[in-house]
Amino acid sequence: MKYEKLSKNYTKTIIIGFIIIIIIGSVLVLNITKAKYKTTVSVPIVSGTVKYDGNADLNVVAMYKPKNEDQEGQVSEWDILTEAPGKGYDIDENQTKCTIGGEEDINKTIKISYDGTSVTVTGLTKPNTKCNIYFVKKVIAGDTIIANFNVINETPNFSKTTCATGCDDNNSGLYKEYDDFGESYYFRGTIDNNWVKFGKTNEEDGTEKDIYWRIIRINGDGSIRLIYAGKSKEDGSAPDPTGDETTALTSQVIFNASRNNNAYVGFQYTIGNAHGYKLVNNNGGQKDAKDSDVLTQLNIWFKDNLEDEWANGSGRIDINAGFCNDRSNSTDQNVEWKEDIVDSGGIGSSGSTYYGAYLRLRNHKQPTFKCSTMYGYTDNRDKDYFTYIGATGIKQNGMSNIITGTKSLEYPVGLITLDEVAFAGAVYGKENSGFWLNTGKYYWTMSPNTGYTAYMFYVNPQGRIPEASVSEKRSLRPVINLKSNTKFTFEKADESKGTSTNPYVVSN
Repeated sequence: MKYEKLSKNYTKTIIIGFIIIIIIGSVLVLNITKAKYKTTVSVPIVSGTVKYDGNADLNVVAMYKPKNEDQEGQVSEWDILTEAPGKGYDIDENQTKCTIGGEEDINKTIKISYDGTSVTVTGLTKPNTKCNIYFVKKVIAGDTIIANFNVINETPNFSKTTCATGCDDNNSGLYKEYDDFGESYYFRGTIDNNWVKFGKTNEEDGTEKDIYWRIIRINGDGSIRLIYAGKSKEDGSAPDPTGDETTALTSQVIFNASRNNNAYVGFQYTIGNAHGYKLVNNNGGQKDAKDSDVLTQLNIWFKDNLEDEWANGSGRIDINAGFCNDRSNSTDQNVEWKEDIVDSGGIGSSGSTYYGAYLRLRNHKQPTFKCSTMYGYTDNRDKDYFTYIGATGIKQNGMSNIITGTKSLEYPVGLITLDEVAFAGAVYGKENSGFWLNTGKYYWTMSPNTGYTAYMFYVNPQGRIPEASVSEKRSLRPVINLKSNTKFTFEKADESKGTSTNPYVVSN
């Protein structure tokens, strides 16, 4: 076969021809793409980008942020923006308006969100969509609370009980400690200004009553952890801080029906698995795992009373903050506190297994807000940190990993931990009737004490934190978390904020 070498001019002609073809093809592709995705952004966004989905065209007509606000946060004048405002702002859902084909999107089919960098628009299905986007300063509920206190930065002596009189330490207030997600601010001692009014009960006679809560702490991710504190009285006033029957749900709840295996200290449990939890959407749990009796009762109460506020995660209740059922134990590792215990036990053992809260607080008085992290032992964190099935997770403080927890709870509700009770002012082996978590009632925590015979910690009417068999009966005080962007108002401008008579009120 004879091969001929192309001349230089012929080669150049071919190259030019290819370039022309590419240009024509590019123009055709561009026009086809433009015809399909006619997306127009009329305002240049310098500090961020607009993301959109769907095949419709979008025209951002204008963007605004507040120029003037009054003391109540009402905006009287708006600045027109030529760029996204940056971090510290959210979309004002009330002001932001979109039109589709010239008609207002009254059903809010177009959803707009902002993460401080990018505006994301979803729900685009029709042509000629136009939006005016309004930004407002981001509301952080924790900042509203912290502003009312002088934060105490000292670490308390956790071997001393804290209350107003007759205790080892009379210091009370808002303290700071780290959890897995950042700085957590917690209430300690004799506190009467951490009340929240949120939600309504459904009474048997068809009436409703306001639900009152106490703030345990501001979590490291900014969400607000609350514990049930009762419901309004017949005259509409709040329950008494202590001694009132309504400050707990009932005194007839067992933690679990059986106590003859250490699995029964689990909020959810599986026989033969020290850290069992339910399998949901292939999340790593166990098919045969069951809810504890207390979790079953909490779910019933939540569904009956908070379903409207919950609305599958669209309300004010946070879906990512979880509840620690710390089952790290003396057989998990070679812990330095092992001299404190006689028998290290194990799964199904005839001896006792001693759990993290016992090891931290019985003798050493070292509470923590971190879940299953004793001596850096983190392997069981996602197995003992119980979260809602739809949780997307929280970024761990100072690290890149996201903690999603078990993702096994039907509703985002749990109980208080023994560590949180200790941070509030209780001490193992001592009475303390004066700190704010004591109500004069018995109620469960979700912190295991020991197993083979399964025991859990609880709070008694004298403010002690002893242990009881899981088959005994104690009251329930549900714990929930409010979203970090929750807005609070007050009913009385001229009274102390956060008290039972002028609580933080969750606004819409």
